[in-house]
Amino acid sequence: MTGFFVAIEGPNGVGKSTSAGLLAARLAVRGHSVHLTTEPSRTALGALIRKSEAEMSGRTLALAVAADRAAHVADEIEPALAAGKVVISDRYLPSSLVLQRLDGLSLTEVWRYNAFAPRPFLTLYLEEDPEVITARLKQRQVLSRFERAGSPSRELSLYRKAYTFLGRRQWRQARIDCRGLEPDVVVTAMLVRIDLLNLWERNLLSCSRS
Repeated sequence: MTGFFVAIEGPNGVGKSTSAGLLAARLAVRGHSVHLTTEPSRTALGALIRKSEAEMSGRTLALAVAADRAAHVADEIEPALAAGKVVISDRYLPSSLVLQRLDGLSLTEVWRYNAFAPRPFLTLYLEEDPEVITARLKQRQVLSRFERAGSPSRELSLYRKAYTFLGRRQWRQARIDCRGLEPDVVVTAMLVRIDLLNLWERNLLSCSRS
């Protein structure tokens, strides 16, 4: 089977990690070899970013995240795709277009640092009511700097701006409305988007050969 790359995005507390894990499990049942990953990556650099995120900010953090992404793509994502695996990443470039903006950087500056990053087969944006996300975050024992400084409403707004920005650059994207849905239903909606895009690509390839 041919590998493909799916990025899962959305505000802190929207359920990205849960959805990524469930999506990986559902695709594995279908017979895919799945590589589940995250950003910042699980490398030494990614661990340093996670540990130092409270102290690093602005351009310093943006450049560190971009460097981690470059290594993540070269050392993990591209080899997995070459091996025919489905790669699912919990966060990718759109997160930078949101979180680094919370630190005061512009869209164009953040894009300049990350324009090298290959486009995923599909980027899925999870959306939920801000009140629901706020309630989830209040249940967490420890909050990141961005979770403390930002707000679900502002993150949702910035993600929509990132969606528009990347859409102009031919990124394949879809929004998933998670309101009132159990995680399994959210993942089913994600699979529908993936299947439709796969079908469209197969039909396009078939037409080009005929």
